[in-house]
Formats: sequence, C-alpha cells, structure tokens
Amino acid sequence: MINGVIKSAAGVAILAVIGASYLSDATGKGEEKGLSGARGWFSSAPAAPPSPPPMQLRPAVQSLGYGREQLKPDAGGQYHANVEIEGRLLPMLVDTGATLVSLTYDDAERLGYAPAPADFTVPVQTANGLSKAANLTLREARLGTLMVSNVPAIVLPRGINGVSLLGMSFLKKLSGFEIASGDLIMRQ
Repeated sequence: MINGVIKSAAGVAILAVIGASYLSDATGKGEEKGLSGARGWFSSAPAAPPSPPPMQLRPAVQSLGYGREQLKPDAGGQYHANVEIEGRLLPMLVDTGATLVSLTYDDAERLGYAPAPADFTVPVQTANGLSKAANLTLREARLGTLMVSNVPAIVLPRGINGVSLLGMSFLKKLSGFEIASGDLIMRQ
C-alpha cells in the first residue's frame, strides 16, 4: 500500500511538472534563457550566489527530536520540504521515484552553481522527454534536524520548469523513512 501511495505521489508530481510547463508555454510567460554566462563547472568554492527571491514556504517540518523529522502531505498527497543546501533554503518535493536529488537550473544558480553546456552529459527521462543533466555532489543538505553530506545530485538544463526534487540519493543516507498515518517520517 505504501508503494502505491508513493507511486501515486510520483505520478502526480510528474503531471504537475507537465502542467506547469504547458501553462508556462501556453500563456507565453515561460522565460527563454540562454546558457551564456555559465561560470564554468563546479569549483570547490561556488561563486557568491545571488540573493534568492522570496519563496513560498511549504508546510513546516515537524521536528520529532534530533535526527527525526515528520512531513505532512499536501492536499494532493505530496510531501514538500524546505531543504537547506549550501546554506540556502530551497523548496523541494520529496520524490522516492527520483534516483538522485534533482535541481532545476534556476535553483542550482541560486546555490552558486552554473554548469557549462558541455557538462550536460547524463541522460535523464523527464516529464518533457529525454534530456541531459549535469552531475553535481552537494557538500551538505539539511532537512530540519537531518543532515547528510556528499549527496549525489544532478542539475537539469534550462527550460525544464518545475520544482527541485529531494530524491533517493538523500533519503538513502538516512537510517530509514516510512509513511505512518499519512505522514512521512524520516530518521537519521
């Protein structure tokens, strides 16, 4: 049953990305951004990131004590979290169907990363079809009292709209996670 709920949540997430992409294109409000100005591939110290725009905060993480956090689902049954990566807070969707943490290009830029066009070599299947992403290792990712280091991640190319995903490369570094009474409980 838990797998069914997780698969349903992943399906809803994919549909949300497709819908957001379609609406952005249909309304003509999607941004066209070139890749010029990429600061080169990830150096050991990222360039000073620009100040992020104000973000809509999702339901707060309920701390259950050090190393244990609980997320409540939204109306669609998805789990959203504000995750601190490299000192910046990013709204993310928890996605157990995503092998890696997946950052949108805009979120990666907010963190101070801007891969060069030649760095997009990792084939990925997205809601928009087959694409290529860039590899990245996050030094640290925090969700409430949970903190993991050296998290494998990818950066999606510009133009793939949606939300960044907190995938299994983060979740596997925890001692466990489960859905209990509809809430996602994570332990370190």
